[in-house]
Amino acid sequence: IVASYAFGTRRLFDVVERNPLFSFQPIETVCHPYTIAAQHRMVSVTQVFALDLTGQACSDQFGGEFYGGLAAQGDFLRGASRSPGGKPIVCLASTTDDGEVSRIRPQLLAGEGASVARTDVHYVITEWGIGYLFGKSVRERAMVLIELAHPKFRAWLLDEAKRLGLLDA
Repeated sequence: IVASYAFGTRRLFDVVERNPLFSFQPIETVCHPYTIAAQHRMVSVTQVFALDLTGQACSDQFGGEFYGGLAAQGDFLRGASRSPGGKPIVCLASTTDDGEVSRIRPQLLAGEGASVARTDVHYVITEWGIGYLFGKSVRERAMVLIELAHPKFRAWLLDEAKRLGLLDA
């Protein structure tokens, strides 16, 4: 088990302490895309709060509030994409908890930074299915993501994609 740090209970620390199954390495080693790519069939699953129709993802903010610090999601996704048999996966719920706001948006909102570049997003999973974006045009990406959105938002997303020039009017 390779890790850069451990956070938890006394029980966890008792298991980890002087246990030869654990190898603690500097975070810049553990999270380096080349280290990750060297793992056979590496799968990286990154949960995001929002995704725009081009595939940009926000993983650390929602509604302008930070839910975590800057992290290594992009490094893990890039590493998994280069791993033999690896899979870089982004997952999200299609709507907010109350079902009133789509988390797949025409564009990220103000206060939602693109913490995962569209070029690093290969697989996207919502409760409505799985889509593959890598190598697709912006138009194709928009169509895949609209299909993964909650059905009550699909017509709106289609109209917005046309308005933004992502799809033909």
